[in-house]
Amino acid sequence: MKIATQKGFTLIEVLIAMTVFAIGILAVMSMITTATGGNAKAVAITGATMLSSDVMEEIMALPYDSTDLNAGAHPDPGTVPGYTVTWDVSVDDPISNVKQIDLTITSTMGVATTSRLTFYKMDK
Repeated sequence: MKIATQKGFTLIEVLIAMTVFAIGILAVMSMITTATGGNAKAVAITGATMLSSDVMEEIMALPYDSTDLNAGAHPDPGTVPGYTVTWDVSVDDPISNVKQIDLTITSTMGVATTSRLTFYKMDK
């Protein structure tokens, strides 16, 4: 009498393999979601930083006695979609004939991000 050799997989082995595979796929999906969120935040930070540099250069190009450089807060002129741009000017503080400008840029789309710069403009 010959004993038949077993070939193939049992139902339990297939179910265990499918469970292990499903757990692996769920872990990969979680990683993709986290990476996508991180990339979106990086894009928002980069955009706010580049915009703050551009706005700083525009402000520095203004004459010292420009109305945009009067003491006090200057609200968003609404010229940059997706971002709120504000700056606060302090005159003769900490040094006379120097304006301290605190620039704040906030992303209003997707991931909320804020970039802040402080720079000084001297009277020539």
